[in-house]
Amino acid sequence: MRRGESVFALVHCVATADPDGSPGTDGPTDDETLVMACVERIRQRLRPSDTVARSDDSIVVVAEDLGDEQDAAGVTYRVLSTVVEPVPTEGGPVTVQMHAGTVVADGSTPVHQLAPAAAEAARDATEGGGFRLVDMRR
Repeated sequence: MRRGESVFALVHCVATADPDGSPGTDGPTDDETLVMACVERIRQRLRPSDTVARSDDSIVVVAEDLGDEQDAAGVTYRVLSTVVEPVPTEGGPVTVQMHAGTVVADGSTPVHQLAPAAAEAARDATEGGGFRLVDMRR
């Protein structure tokens, strides 16, 4: 790594209600309510410097000042662990399934490639569950 280039991760998460695991809900929970509840829970569990945002029906996390891909994997594990227990919503607790694609990058990574690569990695993670990590540093 060149001096002055900080490693960061872009984590693209897809959260869906588990239709078989949400007996405590009073009714269906719309996708937006579920995503926003997940965003709030993730914000509580990550560092204040990490950015968590909703992007359409997905959740995006940007974690800066990482040492390497293992740190990025650690952030992703923390994100995924936020849905181990049901997520509280207005309709009651919802059991959530989440998978993620994580891109590790630095200042040499073309910015326009980050979001598509993270989304593709998240799609690939649905095959095996969990997450897929892609190191895009040059």
